[in-house]
Amino acid sequence: MSEHGPTVLDPDEARRLLGAGVVGRIAFVDHDGALQLVPVNYRELDGDVFWLTLADGLLARSADADEVLFQVDHHDDTFQSGWSILLRGRAEVVHDDELAATLRDRGLRPWAAGERTTLVRLRSTAITGRRVRLAPA
Repeated sequence: MSEHGPTVLDPDEARRLLGAGVVGRIAFVDHDGALQLVPVNYRELDGDVFWLTLADGLLARSADADEVLFQVDHHDDTFQSGWSILLRGRAEVVHDDELAATLRDRGLRPWAAGERTTLVRLRSTAITGRRVRLAPA
């Protein structure tokens, strides 16, 4: 028997799905008080999310925010199902060449043009997730 409707995912399943994603969205309030929501390609490592950005770019400034949200999802139009994962935490600029090399080996590459060499980490303090499937008619 298959499940239908929203299902809350346990944290282990949410982390597994987080690791399967490639593009998510970063949300934070910048120092001017403006809400920012920006797509970013990322890699997950040990429950944290990493991305590369410009040293003086908007995404680097997420490290100044009190809280950062990261959301990634997937949907299957054919089977009318999907999932969504939300992380909460703090972002920080990381200066660790060995870690940067590990993430590059795992496929972390900036999609946007420019000198995007600043590595940012979102240290997750909470993770939640939901899965939804079309209910039978």
